[in-house]
Amino acid sequence: MEEVDLDSAAWIVPAERMKMKTEHVVSLSRQSVEVLRELHVSANGSRCVFPGRNRDKPLSNNTMLFALYLLATRET
Repeated sequence: MEEVDLDSAAWIVPAERMKMKTEHVVSLSRQSVEVLRELHVSANGSRCVFPGRNRDKPLSNNTMLFALYLLATRET
C-alpha cells in the first residue's frame, strides 16, 4: 500500500506509471479508507492490499476473477 495515504485519504499514482507521465491523485471516500484500513490489518503487514500465498506478491488476476465469479453465481 505504498501508493495509498490513508491519513490524507488519497491514492497517489506515480508519474512513471501514468501515460502522460504526471502524478495522479485519487481522493478516497471515508468508506474506502475504512475498508482499506481493515484489509491492511488482515494482510499481516504485506505491501499488497490482497496478498497471495507469498505475502509480498498480490493475488493473481485469475484468483480475483474466480472469486468474483463465485460471488456472482452464488445462490441467495
